[in-house]
Amino acid sequence: MKGRWVTDDEITSVPGKLGYFRLLAPLLYRDNHGDFWKTPAGTISNLSSFPWYVRTFLPSTVLVKAPFMHDHFYDKQPIDPHTGKPITRRRSDQLYRDGAIAEGMNERLAKRLYAGLKVGGRLQWRKYRRLDKKMKRAARK
Repeated sequence: MKGRWVTDDEITSVPGKLGYFRLLAPLLYRDNHGDFWKTPAGTISNLSSFPWYVRTFLPSTVLVKAPFMHDHFYDKQPIDPHTGKPITRRRSDQLYRDGAIAEGMNERLAKRLYAGLKVGGRLQWRKYRRLDKKMKRAARK
């Protein structure tokens, strides 16, 4: 089974934050295992964090759903329904690739973006992991 988007996207720009968008309704994605992934309304994304010089090489069909899902995974690291453990960075990146393909992106380009995530996503993942640990320590005090 290939992954597919169950719901459509509804977004609006975030006032005062150029290039950032807010999800107005939840997104639901069904992965190739048959598991459902929900990205809640209110999630904020800059739609893939592409630098300006990369955006010039991308097709005009910019992704919306996959970046929102991916940013949510990096930020909140929800439980992976397939493993019962918090989602891993690798799984987050794989779901981004699969979600991009399901959203209509050329498979070859989606795989190139996935390769870029494997390199560039490391810093963002670590940033969110450190913030999460800080918040947990503060909550225990």
